[in-house]
Amino acid sequence: MRRSGRPLRPGIYGDPAGVDFATEVLVVFSSGQSGTCPGWLAGIDVDDTGTVRITTGRHVASGVCTDDYRHYRMVLAVSRDLVPAEHDLPTDDVLVDGQVLGTGSLVRQYPSAG
Repeated sequence: MRRSGRPLRPGIYGDPAGVDFATEVLVVFSSGQSGTCPGWLAGIDVDDTGTVRITTGRHVASGVCTDDYRHYRMVLAVSRDLVPAEHDLPTDDVLVDGQVLGTGSLVRQYPSAG
């Protein structure tokens, strides 16, 4: 289903036919969220040291999120200069919302055998 605005519900946001593969790459972002507080990838960038910095967004309508965990996956078109070069992958130099996650994060080619 086509949707617009913040990705609070599953659907297609934007036009996949508009991806310019000369300047953009597809990014697959897998994460999880509370069932009552939908989340999404809000920003991605790679700094001069090669660290990938990911920021997420979350919609908290009632001020409280339930404790359940629902996996989700997003496919986004991102400017090539916002992600590491292919020869620098995979990398585990990843910060999500400014911190290294306890379970670790990995940026790699997709699909990947490993």
